[in-house]
Formats: sequence, structure tokens, C-alpha cells
Amino acid sequence: MRFVTMKIYRKWLTIIAIPLAFEIVFVSGLMFVINRWESEVVDQVKSHKVKEIVQKLVVVFDDAIFSMAEYAMNQNPILIEDLKENNELGEQLIDELMQACDTNDFKQNKSVQDLTDYKSDYRAMLGGIKQWVEPGSHKSTPTSEQIMICLALKQRMTQASLALKDLFTYRKALDEDIKENEAFWRLFLRIWVLIGIACNIGITVLLTHLFGRDITRRIEELKKNIMRLVMGQDIQPSQYKNTDEIGQFNEVFYEVASTLQNSFDREKANFDNAADAVCALDQGGRITRVNKAFQATLGGQTSDILHSYFVEHLDPELRADFPNLLKQVQQEGGKRHEYEALMVTSSDVKRDFLWSVIWEGSQKVFMCVGHDITDYRRLERAKQDFVAMLSHDLRSPLNSIGATFELVRSGAFGEINKKLSANLERAQDSVKRLIQLISELLDLEKLEAGEMDLRISQVSVRRVVDIAVSTLEATAESTGIKIKSTPSELKFFADEDRLVRVIVNLVSNAIKYSKAGDEVLIEVDEIEDGKALEFRVIDLGNGIPQEHLDKVFERYKQVSRYDHSVKQGSGLGLAICRAIVKAHNGTIGVESTVGKGSIFWFRIPRIIHE
Repeated sequence: MRFVTMKIYRKWLTIIAIPLAFEIVFVSGLMFVINRWESEVVDQVKSHKVKEIVQKLVVVFDDAIFSMAEYAMNQNPILIEDLKENNELGEQLIDELMQACDTNDFKQNKSVQDLTDYKSDYRAMLGGIKQWVEPGSHKSTPTSEQIMICLALKQRMTQASLALKDLFTYRKALDEDIKENEAFWRLFLRIWVLIGIACNIGITVLLTHLFGRDITRRIEELKKNIMRLVMGQDIQPSQYKNTDEIGQFNEVFYEVASTLQNSFDREKANFDNAADAVCALDQGGRITRVNKAFQATLGGQTSDILHSYFVEHLDPELRADFPNLLKQVQQEGGKRHEYEALMVTSSDVKRDFLWSVIWEGSQKVFMCVGHDITDYRRLERAKQDFVAMLSHDLRSPLNSIGATFELVRSGAFGEINKKLSANLERAQDSVKRLIQLISELLDLEKLEAGEMDLRISQVSVRRVVDIAVSTLEATAESTGIKIKSTPSELKFFADEDRLVRVIVNLVSNAIKYSKAGDEVLIEVDEIEDGKALEFRVIDLGNGIPQEHLDKVFERYKQVSRYDHSVKQGSGLGLAICRAIVKAHNGTIGVESTVGKGSIFWFRIPRIIHE
């Protein structure tokens, strides 16, 4: 159980450490066996050496006995020299035997001691015998006594030979034991190696199995929960409470999964409770998911709507083109497409919808968000009726009223006094402003609806600016303001009349908010490497506050200047300018510094034809 709760790196260390510890114990035992075996081998080598020395000593003793017997027979002095050499060789071999034998072994030690005693006796006896062959010495010792001494030495050597035979027999028995032990240790070594290898493999396999099974089970559990998360299913709680790195990762995963689940729940709530109709379509255009607004707007049961085709809810005249739209949306990837369609409800009522369609490649679905614009279209039609009414039912009578005022003031109906004439002039100006307001409103509606065609031709910057300046020159002089422009011979393509109107509106707006003695400057430059032109109208008025700059181009907006002055006007001039510039695929804007003036600019592409 302790192994399961360990950190992963500690588990790895355990898997390495336990076999390693076993290897140390195993190798230590193996070294012990090898040392024992080497000890047996050394003993065997010593035994061979002892037997070899014993065999040599037996030969030496046999030679000595033979020489003694021969000397006893003929007293040849040369044999004494042989015995002397034989003694030296015997002493040397006995010394080697003493070094080769184990002095701790009682039996070997006794044999070696006997040989040592023999060596002393032999040396003493040989010293006495040597005196026999010295000049004048052998006469003093009787022959019979010399023979008795030789026989005694022979008997002593025979005893030494028996000790050697006992030692040889004992070492031979030890050799047999050593061979048996060698066979035992050889077998034991093989078994020990096999047991060590088997145990090492077994321990490694067992630890790896325990560790691998634990890791595999938890990773498998984590994988299943990840698949559940992907499929939108509930996450199952973990059955394994571990504190290692995988357990920590599992905890983080559950936190992330919980956060994602909450996010999915919020997304589902947003999806279901969205004010607009939302639905998801598969690649064939079949509805796979809808929200409450879709069901409420189009009617019918959700079960009936699901798995039906989206085209079934479209006006029959639009059904043929819808698959082509889906194909185009899918080909263009994540680009959002606007699609206005007439939808048929379950009660056969038709409603106008503006759909936003996008292809979600990762989920293989089309996401469609539809805004019900039925009321907006109704207002559009009402507005169009109102505009038509302004155009036909108001502008014509107002023109007639203005003409009548002009006739009265000219005396066509009799003389009038100055007071009445002044009142008629003010009324006539009001009628003109009203007619101008209606004209600007009609023009703006046409421009924004795209119903006003532009008459594009090549025009000159100088001509456009000159026409605008000449139009406002009298107004500027009456207020003590000068209009200046930089001469330019640049050519470009535009609707000359519409562009003059833009410049006139901007310059007129600058004149309104300039003081007597100020200058209004018109500048024109090439931009974007000569591909476009930028017109700038610069005034030295009090400027516009920054928070009001984004409102100046809205219709009916007359933003007060820094001095809180608001000049009389329709509030449509700048909106018309924006519509005309937009119709030329251009942009318009304003830069202003409070107390220093404003710069109104617009940029339009400079289209060059061969």
C-alpha cells in the first residue's frame, strides 16, 4: 500500500533500488562462493606440490638406503659423498615440504616434525660417517660398528619413508575431498547464478507490473474522463486516491473539467436563452440543435424541429439557393456570412430574418444566428413611405409656398409695408431651410440605400476645390473669414458634383465655427504611393472635445464646440459627407485639439485608367 502512495520518481527509484540491492547481496554471495572455490583450488595446488615433494623425498630416501647398504658391503668412500649430496637434497626438499604443508593440520604437522627430526638425526649420523673416510680416522672404528651405524641410519630413513607415505596418503585423501568440494562448489555456483538471475528478473517484473498496472489504470481512467468531457458527459470521480504526480495532474484535470463544465453550462444557458434564434446544422443542412428563441419564433415542437432540414423553414422561393450558400460558407472556412431570408412559421406566418452563418470546421457544423428583422423591415417600409411623402406631398407645396412669398414681397398682389416684408422674408428663409432639410434627408436616404448612382469621371483637384471655394466665397466674406487652398493639378476619378458637395459641407462647417479674421485652409496630397488622395479642411476654431469626436458624423448630431456654441443647421451635412465618401470606397474622419482648431479629412482611392 505504501508503494501505491509514493511519488512516481520514488517508485522509479524503488524499482531500481530493490533489484540493485538484491544484485549487491547476490554478488557478495557469489564472491564468497568464488573465494571458497579459489581456496579449494589453492589447497589442491598445495596438495599437488606436497605429493610431488613427497615423491621426490621417497626417491631420495630410497637412494640413501641403497647407498648405505652398498657402503655396508664394500665401504666405498665415494658412497659417503653420494650420501652427502643426498642429504643436502633431502634437507632442501624437507624445507620445501614444511612450507607447502599446513602447520595447523595436526596430522601434516606430525609428519613434518618426524621428517625434521630425521633431518637432524641424518645430519648427525652423516657427520659421524664422514669421519670414517677422513685419513687416519676409519681405522679407529671397527667395521662391524660402522655396519651397525649404517643399519641404524637405514632403519631411521625407513621410518622417515613411512612418515612420507603416511603424509602422501593423507594428502591424497585430502585431494579426494577437495575434488568433491570442487564439484559441490561448481554446482552450487551454477545454482546460485541461476537463482540470482531468476530472482532479479522476478523482482523487476513484479515491481514493474505493480507500478505499470497502477499507472495504466489511472491513465486509462483519465483518458475515459477526457473522452466524457469531449462528449459533454459527466465526469466520473476517480477510484484511486494517489498523491503522486499523476494524482496531482488528475486533481488539476478535475478542476479544469469542472471549470469547462461550468463554462459549457453557461454556454448552453446562453445558447438556450439567447434573444436571437440560434441553430446548428450538419454538413447536409439538417438541424441538430436549436435554442428556445428559435422554437418560440418559428413555432412547433423542438422534437419536430430537430433533424428537420433548415430549408423546410424557408420561403419556398429561397430553398433552391440555400445549399449553394452552405457550400460557399464551408469553402471559405471561418468567414461569417450574412443571409437575409423570409422564414415560414408553423402557423404559415412569414417573418423576415437576418442570419449570420459560419462554418465550425473543428465540430463539422454550421452555426446560424438569426435576428428577427420583421419589425425593422416594417419600419423601413414606413420610412420609405415617409420619404416618399416628404418628396411628393411636402416638397412641392413648400416650393409653392416659397414662390407665393416671393410674389407677395415683389408687390405682385399690391404694395406691402416694410414690417410685413421683413416677416415674409423670414418666413421665406424658413421655407428654404425646410426644403433644403428635406432635400438633404432624401439624398442621405438614397446614398445609404445605394439607390443614388454616382457619375464617375476623371476630374481635376483644382476644379473641384475651385467650385467649392466659389460657392462659399460670398458667405466667407460676409463673416470676415478667408478661404485658402493649395493649387494642385492632380487628376482622379470621382463623381464631381458629389465630391464638391462634400468639400462645401466641410468648408461651410469650418466657417460656422471660425472667428472673424480666421482662415480656412483646403489641402490635398497623394497618399499610399499615389494610389489615393487625402483632402483636408483645416480651421482655427476652438476645437471639439475628444469624447464627442466619434459622434460628429452621425445624422442630426450637432456637437458643441469648446465654447459650447452650437450653430444653426440641419445636422445632416457631415452624415451626407460620410455617405458620399463611403460610396467612393473611401474613409472620413476628424482630428481636433481643444482651443487650436480641427482638421476634417477624407481619403478616396485614386483610380487610374489607361
